[in-house]
Amino acid sequence: MEIPLCLRNLEKSLEEYMIDKITRHWDDIGYTVVISPREYIVEFWVYEITGRTHDGNRSYEKDEKFPCITDNVEEADVYFQGSVKWDGCSNFHFLGQDDYLQHVCDKDGIRKISEMMLRCYDLGKEFVNNWEGDD
Repeated sequence: MEIPLCLRNLEKSLEEYMIDKITRHWDDIGYTVVISPREYIVEFWVYEITGRTHDGNRSYEKDEKFPCITDNVEEADVYFQGSVKWDGCSNFHFLGQDDYLQHVCDKDGIRKISEMMLRCYDLGKEFVNNWEGDD
């Protein structure tokens, strides 16, 4: 199956996109975001915080190797990936879970995902030159 042109960039690794890497922890909603700002676009990779290690560090899922959790975000599975351009146009892509299925167990889960997506959108306003998107 051929990957659509608009999604082909998802095949590249995080390191291939990094110019200046900024990491933020949104502990209140359970996500860590790695941000790569450029002049007219900001790209981001979101990782779901699944718990804490015995040392108190954030833990994330990783499927490739045992153990299946890590406290290193660079080893973790990307939960959500996207970008926001100068004009506010955005691309959001959930990764995993049958490729597009997003499972939540309650309204709080929906609230956290919604808040995470809004915060990702606001990265455009914060990092992109000549921002013309919504405030």
